[in-house]
Amino acid sequence: GFIPATPIFLITILQNIDSIVPASFSGSQYGFLYEALITKSLSIIKYSDTGVLNIDINAMSNLAFRMIKMKINTFTEAELGEVITVFSSKKKVGVNTKLLLDNMLNARLIQRIGPNTYKFSYPYVLYYFAGRYIAYNLNDPEVKEQIEYMSQRLYNEKYGNIVIFVCHFANSREIIDEILLTAYLSL
Repeated sequence: GFIPATPIFLITILQNIDSIVPASFSGSQYGFLYEALITKSLSIIKYSDTGVLNIDINAMSNLAFRMIKMKINTFTEAELGEVITVFSSKKKVGVNTKLLLDNMLNARLIQRIGPNTYKFSYPYVLYYFAGRYIAYNLNDPEVKEQIEYMSQRLYNEKYGNIVIFVCHFANSREIIDEILLTAYLSL
Protein backbone atom coordinates (compact mmCIF):
# COMPACT_ATOMS: atom_id res chain seq x y z
CA GLY A 1 0.00 0.00 0.00
CA PHE A 2 2.83 2.52 0.45
CA ILE A 3 5.11 1.68 -2.49
CA PRO A 4 3.87 3.17 -5.78
CA ALA A 5 3.20 0.48 -8.36
CA THR A 6 3.27 2.75 -11.38
CA PRO A 7 5.95 5.13 -12.63
CA ILE A 8 3.48 8.02 -12.82
CA PHE A 9 4.17 8.48 -9.12
CA LEU A 10 7.86 8.83 -9.92
CA ILE A 11 7.42 11.89 -12.11
CA THR A 12 5.08 13.47 -9.52
CA ILE A 13 7.55 12.85 -6.72
CA LEU A 14 10.48 14.19 -8.74
CA GLN A 15 8.53 17.28 -9.86
CA ASN A 16 7.68 18.20 -6.28
CA ILE A 17 11.15 17.81 -4.82
CA ASP A 18 12.00 21.51 -5.14
CA SER A 19 8.86 22.58 -3.34
CA ILE A 20 9.52 20.38 -0.31
CA VAL A 21 13.20 20.27 0.66
CA PRO A 22 16.60 20.20 -0.96
CA ALA A 23 17.38 16.80 -2.45
CA SER A 24 18.53 14.17 -0.02
CA PHE A 25 17.58 10.66 -0.89
CA SER A 26 19.60 9.04 1.84
CA GLY A 27 16.26 8.16 3.45
CA SER A 28 14.72 6.69 0.33
CA GLN A 29 12.37 4.19 1.94
CA TYR A 30 11.59 2.51 -1.36
CA GLY A 31 15.23 1.66 -2.01
CA PHE A 32 16.01 0.75 1.58
CA LEU A 33 12.99 -1.52 1.77
CA TYR A 34 14.14 -3.60 -1.19
CA GLU A 35 17.73 -3.47 -0.02
CA ALA A 36 16.62 -4.94 3.32
CA LEU A 37 14.60 -7.66 1.61
CA ILE A 38 17.47 -8.62 -0.68
CA THR A 39 19.98 -8.55 2.18
CA LYS A 40 17.63 -10.76 4.20
CA SER A 41 17.46 -13.21 1.30
CA LEU A 42 21.24 -13.22 0.96
CA SER A 43 21.66 -13.85 4.69
CA ILE A 44 20.64 -17.47 4.03
CA ILE A 45 24.01 -17.93 2.31
CA LYS A 46 26.89 -18.43 4.72
CA TYR A 47 29.51 -16.10 3.25
CA SER A 48 33.04 -16.45 4.62
CA ASP A 49 33.45 -12.67 4.48
CA THR A 50 31.60 -9.61 3.23
CA GLY A 51 34.00 -9.24 0.31
CA VAL A 52 32.55 -12.35 -1.33
CA LEU A 53 29.02 -11.06 -0.68
CA ASN A 54 29.92 -7.76 -2.37
CA ILE A 55 31.41 -9.58 -5.34
CA ASP A 56 28.20 -11.61 -5.74
CA ILE A 57 26.06 -8.46 -5.53
CA ASN A 58 28.23 -6.75 -8.15
CA ALA A 59 28.11 -9.79 -10.42
CA MET A 60 24.30 -9.90 -10.16
CA SER A 61 24.19 -6.17 -10.90
CA ASN A 62 26.23 -6.74 -14.06
CA LEU A 63 23.83 -9.51 -15.10
CA ALA A 64 20.77 -7.33 -14.46
CA PHE A 65 22.17 -4.45 -16.50
CA ARG A 66 22.95 -6.78 -19.39
CA MET A 67 19.41 -8.14 -19.28
CA ILE A 68 17.90 -4.64 -19.30
CA LYS A 69 20.18 -3.50 -22.11
CA MET A 70 19.39 -6.58 -24.21
CA LYS A 71 15.68 -6.39 -23.28
CA ILE A 72 15.54 -10.00 -22.10
CA ASN A 73 13.82 -11.50 -19.07
CA THR A 74 15.67 -14.80 -18.82
CA PHE A 75 19.24 -16.04 -19.03
CA THR A 76 21.13 -19.30 -19.32
CA GLU A 77 24.07 -20.50 -17.27
CA ALA A 78 26.30 -19.85 -20.30
CA GLU A 79 25.07 -16.24 -20.53
CA LEU A 80 25.71 -15.79 -16.82
CA GLY A 81 29.17 -17.24 -17.42
CA GLU A 82 29.84 -14.64 -20.13
CA VAL A 83 28.84 -11.84 -17.75
CA ILE A 84 31.02 -13.31 -14.99
CA THR A 85 34.01 -13.65 -17.33
CA VAL A 86 33.82 -9.97 -18.33
CA PHE A 87 33.20 -8.90 -14.72
CA SER A 88 36.08 -11.03 -13.40
CA SER A 89 38.55 -9.68 -15.92
CA LYS A 90 37.51 -6.05 -15.30
CA LYS A 91 37.60 -6.29 -11.52
CA LYS A 92 40.45 -8.80 -11.27
CA VAL A 93 38.46 -11.14 -9.02
CA GLY A 94 37.58 -14.79 -9.37
CA VAL A 95 33.91 -15.75 -9.42
CA ASN A 96 32.63 -19.30 -9.64
CA THR A 97 29.59 -19.11 -11.95
CA LYS A 98 28.07 -22.38 -10.71
CA LEU A 99 28.49 -21.41 -7.04
CA LEU A 100 27.04 -17.94 -7.67
CA LEU A 101 24.04 -19.45 -9.45
CA ASP A 102 23.51 -21.99 -6.65
CA ASN A 103 23.77 -19.26 -4.01
CA MET A 104 21.23 -17.04 -5.78
CA LEU A 105 18.87 -19.99 -6.24
CA ASN A 106 19.17 -20.82 -2.52
CA ALA A 107 18.56 -17.18 -1.61
CA ARG A 108 15.51 -17.29 -3.91
CA LEU A 109 16.65 -14.24 -5.84
CA ILE A 110 16.90 -16.35 -9.00
CA GLN A 111 14.60 -19.14 -10.07
CA ARG A 112 14.96 -21.92 -12.59
CA ILE A 113 12.21 -21.84 -15.21
CA GLY A 114 13.58 -24.46 -17.57
CA PRO A 115 16.35 -27.03 -17.91
CA ASN A 116 18.98 -24.31 -18.41
CA THR A 117 16.90 -21.15 -18.18
CA TYR A 118 16.73 -18.80 -15.22
CA LYS A 119 15.20 -15.47 -14.29
CA PHE A 120 15.13 -13.12 -11.36
CA SER A 121 12.45 -14.37 -8.98
CA TYR A 122 10.73 -11.00 -8.77
CA PRO A 123 10.80 -8.08 -11.19
CA TYR A 124 11.86 -5.68 -8.42
CA VAL A 125 14.97 -7.73 -7.71
CA LEU A 126 15.97 -7.23 -11.34
CA TYR A 127 15.13 -3.51 -11.08
CA TYR A 128 17.15 -3.20 -7.86
CA PHE A 129 20.29 -4.80 -9.28
CA ALA A 130 20.02 -2.94 -12.62
CA GLY A 131 19.53 0.39 -10.82
CA ARG A 132 22.51 -0.37 -8.60
CA TYR A 133 24.74 -1.09 -11.59
CA ILE A 134 23.65 2.06 -13.40
CA ALA A 135 24.12 4.30 -10.36
CA TYR A 136 27.65 3.03 -9.75
CA ASN A 137 28.69 3.23 -13.41
CA LEU A 138 27.22 6.57 -14.49
CA ASN A 139 30.39 7.63 -16.31
CA ASP A 140 30.30 4.63 -18.64
CA PRO A 141 29.01 5.73 -22.09
CA GLU A 142 26.94 2.55 -22.40
CA VAL A 143 25.26 3.33 -19.07
CA LYS A 144 24.67 6.97 -20.03
CA GLU A 145 22.97 5.81 -23.20
CA GLN A 146 20.77 3.38 -21.26
CA ILE A 147 19.74 5.93 -18.63
CA GLU A 148 18.81 8.39 -21.37
CA TYR A 149 16.78 5.71 -23.12
CA MET A 150 14.94 4.80 -19.91
CA SER A 151 14.40 8.45 -18.93
CA GLN A 152 12.55 8.98 -22.20
CA ARG A 153 10.28 6.05 -21.31
CA LEU A 154 9.40 6.53 -17.65
CA TYR A 155 5.85 5.47 -18.51
CA ASN A 156 7.24 1.94 -18.91
CA GLU A 157 6.89 0.29 -15.49
CA LYS A 158 10.23 -1.49 -15.75
CA TYR A 159 12.18 1.65 -16.67
CA GLY A 160 10.34 3.83 -14.17
CA ASN A 161 11.19 1.48 -11.33
CA ILE A 162 14.81 1.08 -12.39
CA VAL A 163 15.15 4.88 -12.44
CA ILE A 164 13.76 5.00 -8.89
CA PHE A 165 16.54 2.65 -7.79
CA VAL A 166 19.13 4.67 -9.73
CA CYS A 167 18.03 7.77 -7.81
CA HIS A 168 18.20 5.84 -4.55
CA PHE A 169 21.72 4.58 -5.13
CA ALA A 170 23.14 7.70 -6.80
CA ASN A 171 21.69 10.08 -4.20
CA SER A 172 22.54 12.95 -6.53
CA ARG A 173 20.59 16.05 -7.43
CA GLU A 174 22.43 16.23 -10.77
CA ILE A 175 21.24 12.75 -11.77
CA ILE A 176 17.64 13.58 -10.91
CA ASP A 177 17.82 16.85 -12.82
CA GLU A 178 19.26 15.05 -15.84
CA ILE A 179 16.54 12.39 -15.72
CA LEU A 180 13.83 15.03 -15.39
CA LEU A 181 15.25 17.08 -18.25
CA THR A 182 15.38 14.03 -20.52
CA ALA A 183 11.85 13.05 -19.51
CA TYR A 184 10.49 16.57 -20.18
CA LEU A 185 12.22 16.80 -23.55
CA SER A 186 10.71 13.51 -24.63
CA LEU A 187 7.13 14.68 -24.00
